[in-house]
Amino acid sequence: MPSLETQNTEALETRPAPIPASSTAVAVDDIPGAKKAAILCLSLGEAAASALFKHLDEDEVQILSKELALLPNVRSHVSDNVISAAITQSD
Repeated sequence: MPSLETQNTEALETRPAPIPASSTAVAVDDIPGAKKAAILCLSLGEAAASALFKHLDEDEVQILSKELALLPNVRSHVSDNVISAAITQSD
């Protein structure tokens, strides 16, 4: 069984899947995990994202930083869907 660290890193691995720009109903499940994490960080703002980064290991920081750098302009309905999914999963 893989360690928790390996599972977390694998969950953040990037996959070349763009966010559909023209769709108004973006399925959050269609967005790769690392890209969702980047959208969430962008939505949280600088202070909250900085606090979140303090809880990540070096590999996770590198993966998330790469996704943030490559993140296209994210439409508000996409970020709203990602935030809603994160809240639902935390319950």
